[in-house]
Amino acid sequence: MSRVLRDNGLTLVLGLLFLASLLDQAFTGLVSENADRAQHGGLALQMIACPS
Repeated sequence: MSRVLRDNGLTLVLGLLFLASLLDQAFTGLVSENADRAQHGGLALQMIACPS
């Protein structure tokens, strides 16, 4: 296990940073969009919506 972490540590760290930034952008975009919708009297969006 330690050999895998040592040999692929940079890839793992960069992959985790990429996923963290992707989730952060999605959350920030959702908050910004909901603020705009609230300002104009619209309904808020949800991150995960169940289709009915």
